[in-house]
Order: sequence, then C-alpha cells, then structure tokens
Amino acid sequence: MKILFILAFFLFPIRGVYSDTISGTVIRVVDGDTIIVKNQIDEYWIRLAGIDAPDKAQPMFDSARRYLELLLNMSNGESLEEVRVEYDLHDKHGRRLGTVFLNGKSINERMVSDGYAWYLIEDISNEKFARSEAEARANKRGLWALMKAPVSPWDYRKSKTANN
Repeated sequence: MKILFILAFFLFPIRGVYSDTISGTVIRVVDGDTIIVKNQIDEYWIRLAGIDAPDKAQPMFDSARRYLELLLNMSNGESLEEVRVEYDLHDKHGRRLGTVFLNGKSINERMVSDGYAWYLIEDISNEKFARSEAEARANKRGLWALMKAPVSPWDYRKSKTANN
C-alpha cells in the first residue's frame, strides 16, 4: 500500500506543491493581466493567475494596463523593483500562470481589489478574490466606477464569437 501511495505522489503531483519561482524585473506590461519578466538568464511571459482584465478592444483596456504598470512601479519601461512570480502551470499560449508579488504583496489580488480586473469565476477555490471583487463593485473602484455596465472579458469574447 505504501508503494502505491509513493507512486501516486510522484506520478500525480498536487497543484501548488511543486510550484516554481522566478525573480526579476518587469520589462513590459502587455495588458492588464500579462507581463514579461526578465532575470539574468531569460525573459518569461507571465499571465496573472486567477484574474482576467479587459481585452484589447474593450473599454478600460488601457486603464487596466496602465494601472498594472503603476502597481509594478514601472519607470522608463522597466520595473524599479524586483518581482517574485510563483507558478506551477502554463496556459494554452505557453505563458506561465502565476502570482506576482512585489514587496510581499500579491499584484494579482490588487488588480481585483482595486477594480481593474475580474477574478476568474472558474477558480472557485479563490474566495479571497471573489470577496475582493465584490468589495470593488460595491465601493465603485476602478472600472466599476468608470463604466456604466462592465462586461467581463469572457462574456465579451463569447459575444464576439457569436457575432462572427
């Protein structure tokens, strides 16, 4: 029985147990939920896990991107401080799905709590993000204050596909 448990542990690792970490500076904010981090070895495309910011053709796209730059303390196209990214998965585009930390604080959570991104509903394990989004909506922060009826990026993408 012990052997089966050990085999299962190595063959089917639990998400998060073997997460990797990257440290470096942000050299580009692509959009409100994607950045490029550079360290001494390489450049890494990072998709902020658990959140979704407005798509390029949506209202508030530029606001979300600029707010992420502000949170990351960007100056002249590069972050002034080093970030730490914890990840354990990749998305369909090969980007690492991770949580970005600056000075020990989650940038992913700040994007949601300050109202510039939605939490991903399919990530039901993230009750903290769900509460943060509800508070941002109730207190009219970020896009909740600036837009009459914000449309989530996934609903926007669905409507675009349905219209084509």
